[in-house]
Amino acid sequence: MPQVLGREWTEEEESSGEERAEVREAQREVATYVARMEVLRPEVMRVTRAHKALGRCGRALRSWTDDNYFFGESFASAKISCFWSHSWHGRRWMKIFSLMLRYNGLPSAIIGSFTALTMIVLFSCGLLPGLSRLDDNDPRWSTWSLAGGFAGAVITFFLWRPRQLVFLDRVCISANNVGLKAASIFSLAGILKKSDQMLVLWDPTWSDRLWCVFELAAFLKSKATSEQVIIILPTFLGPCSIGLFIGVFLVMLPATTVPMREHTSWGRYFILVPLSGTFLLLFISGYVIAAAFRAYFRSVEKLKKDLSEISFDETRCSCCDCGHVQRGAHMMCDREIVKECVSIWFGSEEAFEDYVRSEVLVTIVAGIAKKGIPPATRF
Repeated sequence: MPQVLGREWTEEEESSGEERAEVREAQREVATYVARMEVLRPEVMRVTRAHKALGRCGRALRSWTDDNYFFGESFASAKISCFWSHSWHGRRWMKIFSLMLRYNGLPSAIIGSFTALTMIVLFSCGLLPGLSRLDDNDPRWSTWSLAGGFAGAVITFFLWRPRQLVFLDRVCISANNVGLKAASIFSLAGILKKSDQMLVLWDPTWSDRLWCVFELAAFLKSKATSEQVIIILPTFLGPCSIGLFIGVFLVMLPATTVPMREHTSWGRYFILVPLSGTFLLLFISGYVIAAAFRAYFRSVEKLKKDLSEISFDETRCSCCDCGHVQRGAHMMCDREIVKECVSIWFGSEEAFEDYVRSEVLVTIVAGIAKKGIPPATRF
């Protein structure tokens, strides 16, 4: 951020106390402007359709190439339906599956169920052939509903095009236009203020990143209590739910397709084949799913722990990681700018940390206790 927001200081300049004071003053000026929660230029208020952000199996979330292509998928807008907050240091495929589950999951379930019901009606009317499991002359078994419903759900899951207007940094912030990128980062708090919802794609690295915590602080400050809609979506939930869906399908497939013929000397024992396969798949998929849910509950506990111990001093940012020096030039410190902004908004950074540890954490715990395994937690 700071390397494009203001002047860069060389290491020789930074060595003097006067220059250090100038750096601190510049940081305060930047923080004061950001804290106003204003949008510097109308063109930085950009959104993209959710299906554009998730297109090509979430390419915008997993690829660092084609920056011009991604920015071209966004457009100016006066309002943002949902601001996606995420850490680039988490597992990207988990974020992609979780987002696809949130935006495509319900349409997939509806279309898959409708397809299965249609197959049942067609088979009952004799328009689809049956499967002979007991006798060659008795084709009264059908797997059309299972196969059709599964196929319909999977195809819809990958091809559905959700049209909600969302803000994703990779798509909505220009990576090549330095001036526009600077204006976008200056306006980040203002962009959050104009967002109806904030979707936190939570993984164990989210609360460790300075800018993720800053986004949470800015959104909380920009909204009245009654207007705050923060959705906590653990990224582990997506793969876990998808694994459960596939596991149930694999268990049911042999149970509904393998022949069960008893008119031969060995046929009466042949039924053990599908039963054995079903129980084997049930055991394997059950073990995997149980392990996945255990990991999910551990991640929820990690979320509670992270929020209860949230601290700006413990978060990480790229400028501090590189020693505030890039290509021989000194960078302003993101951490100091963010701390100054939060102090302006909440009175002090300690007040913000206390707010998160009390109000935010209590709301999340209450939501989890009420819903069991919630797809999201609302404030």
